[in-house]
Amino acid sequence: MASSCAIDVPQDPASLNGPPPSRPQDLLPWGQPQLAALSHTHRWQFSPLNESTDGWRSAIYASQFRNSCDRLLLVEDDLTKAGLGFTAKLWGVALLVAMRDNRVLVEVRMVKQGNATRSDGFERPRWCDRPPFTLQCLYQTWSHCPLPGPDATIVRPGGRPLKVARWPHGEPYVRTGLGRLHRQGAFWHGARSKATREAGRFLFRPRPWVTAIADCVMRGAGLRPGGFINLHIRHSVEKAMEGKRLHVELPRLPAYDVVADALARDLGTRKVYLQTASPEALARFASFAAANRLELAFTNNTRSENDAWGGWQGGSEMEQAAVAAVNAHVGAQSAVSVSPELSIWTLFLGWMFGGDGQPISFSSVCCPAATCRHTTKGGSNSMQLVGAPGVFRAGLAETRKQCAERSYKVRDS
Repeated sequence: MASSCAIDVPQDPASLNGPPPSRPQDLLPWGQPQLAALSHTHRWQFSPLNESTDGWRSAIYASQFRNSCDRLLLVEDDLTKAGLGFTAKLWGVALLVAMRDNRVLVEVRMVKQGNATRSDGFERPRWCDRPPFTLQCLYQTWSHCPLPGPDATIVRPGGRPLKVARWPHGEPYVRTGLGRLHRQGAFWHGARSKATREAGRFLFRPRPWVTAIADCVMRGAGLRPGGFINLHIRHSVEKAMEGKRLHVELPRLPAYDVVADALARDLGTRKVYLQTASPEALARFASFAAANRLELAFTNNTRSENDAWGGWQGGSEMEQAAVAAVNAHVGAQSAVSVSPELSIWTLFLGWMFGGDGQPISFSSVCCPAATCRHTTKGGSNSMQLVGAPGVFRAGLAETRKQCAERSYKVRDS
């Protein structure tokens, strides 16, 4: 059943016309002394060896809402055509790099070099078509710190490739792009920070207008927290071409039928919330759901067999971004979330799943079991299930019968 809730984005989604963001109360002290007291596993990222009871959540808030705004890392989203999942992964890197360098992370718009097409001097925004033209349209502010004044000296590290040994640690304001951080592997290769998930949860806290749409969708479909399956089907022309180039394969559409039906039997629910940008995948699964008495819910929005978000199609940025944010918030409240392992959106759904501090579990499965192939990066029909530990410990007998379980772990968030 398509939701009747309109994906309406406010004209002032980030409440820029209201009071400026304030610094939260009761934050931990944070600065160079606190950083110096920690030992890290990675040279560039905030990756403490020390233990934390909250996944370093308190440290993240303290570092980004610190007393002083005199050290900023200004970052542009220049990941043209990348999806929100991959973009989020790089924003997580940017935040952990900023923390390690004792800086506050601030997203800034990308300036169009030799501006020939836009009168405002900026590149076309990737996600938000109205002020502030950044992800802050969709997600709560990352800091109370304002942008530097017009007379401030802002250093943009150069070089091809960027020589990390020359990173301007001593400069108050440093500006770079997500693409630059990605291309410079020293910033993220081998990083295994215990703060990664909480960094993602901090950056992608949906704004009230996003949660209001998500709540409307859930009410209309009769979805209650913990009482439905979240199913993400990744299917597009571009993703298929990428798979051929990399010699990997996403799950074929019938594989989603198997895992959804098996989980529904195990969990005792017939309710499935579907996330997909593909009209073919939607129509096919809707037919399967009707034939197997699954109660299907999904947002009512534009869909295409071609990727449309993050710069693929001009004019579609705002709707696609809003749908993604709504879908992630709904999926976070499911009993189990299912997504292909080879989609970076799967990582994002895992970050968002559950409440703050709630333990979560992951299970890697191939559905159906007979087609499980252990090829590069998991191979075909490999999916990740995310849920509370109790869901997996209860058995999931039908799912394990139909799908080959490749790995299982519990992680405290």
